[in-house]
Amino acid sequence: MRKLNYLVTEITSQFFIKLLLVLMIGIVSLCSVQFFQAFFEYRNNTEALNESIGQNSSFRLFENSYEAIPSKNITQIISRAEELFSTEAFYYLGNPGKLAAESEGLIPAEGQPTSVAETGEKLIHPNLAIMNRALLAKVGLPIVEGEFFLESDFSGETQGILLGSSYQNSHEIGDEITLEEVVGASAENLLETVKSHYQIRGFISKDFEMLNYWQGSTNSISLDSMLILPQTTAALHGESSSMDVQTTGFFFLVSPEEDQALSYLTLAEEIREIGQANGYQLLEFQNDRNIYNSTIQSYQYQYQNKLYLLGLLLVFSFIQLGVIISFTFKKRQSVYEIYFSIGSTKLEIFLFLIFEYLLLFVMAWALMFLFNSFYLQEIWSRQAQIAGGLFYFCGFSVVTIATLSSKLFKNGRFFRREQ
Repeated sequence: MRKLNYLVTEITSQFFIKLLLVLMIGIVSLCSVQFFQAFFEYRNNTEALNESIGQNSSFRLFENSYEAIPSKNITQIISRAEELFSTEAFYYLGNPGKLAAESEGLIPAEGQPTSVAETGEKLIHPNLAIMNRALLAKVGLPIVEGEFFLESDFSGETQGILLGSSYQNSHEIGDEITLEEVVGASAENLLETVKSHYQIRGFISKDFEMLNYWQGSTNSISLDSMLILPQTTAALHGESSSMDVQTTGFFFLVSPEEDQALSYLTLAEEIREIGQANGYQLLEFQNDRNIYNSTIQSYQYQYQNKLYLLGLLLVFSFIQLGVIISFTFKKRQSVYEIYFSIGSTKLEIFLFLIFEYLLLFVMAWALMFLFNSFYLQEIWSRQAQIAGGLFYFCGFSVVTIATLSSKLFKNGRFFRREQ
């Protein structure tokens, strides 16, 4: 009880200075977490990109004309482009907005609003991705239960689907998943849909992640709540409205050496000719490598700028921490003399002062989280929170222990004051 009274007394003493100390710790802790969040984002995006694409360039075709041309030979365009780039075509389309489903049993994609069909059904847009055979082979989806797509799934004769691990407890192999393709909307914003039924082939292993291959993205995406559909030959030849971005879904990976050997002017002319011969008025290309490099550089600039700011704050805060501890110790020295006179040792005083500053550190962290929750509303990974907290706490502890030890030690040993 006596030690508890000491602790309460010490925390409430020099209240204004302790409040400033808590605010300072909270600000530096915030910057520490923000730095590690930015650093881990840079590292994770760089690793995901290097693992999946490396230094290759990613060329993508797109139509740069608003003129509607009904007959487009996508298969021929892709075949000619594969010859042009001397590589196979990969296809990825993530969360297509024109594929919806009834809300029951499926996980909606983040940021996608719910809709209502003409029949009155409430629809969501689930986490969903469409990939062709080449990209599925490159990604190497690990199937934990069931099997991979059938050959007939790629031709469109049958309709199979793979589900992420989050669905494993609520669905079984062979169950049907009904997806609705949005083909129009009424004046009341009620959606006109066409239903398709897909049979569950298998479930993907838990915690499996892959690169988001959509137009220069560098982030990894979790497949735990994802539905995976095969890009089919039937869809390429059909008039499906969900394939209105079917060319931009395709990309071609080209090595740096092959990229340097390309003449972009000649390439642009050849691609335009291929497009005009197969139903596109103005078919062009873009190299996503430029987007990749720009995105990675932006992540690098973010964490480097936060590192400079954190470094300045650390130097300032450690100096101020030492000054505050010395100042408050000097102001309270007469009180410590009283503690000694009633039997306390310097070890006891040292320990409850350490505990006091630890408590102030915890209060600052709580204040930081409240500030983020109600004002900043940033999303921090657990990894960044732990790394940022431990990083600053280690420096904080060293300065605190060293300063208090210099005030309470003599000849490197604790001692009891002579009575």
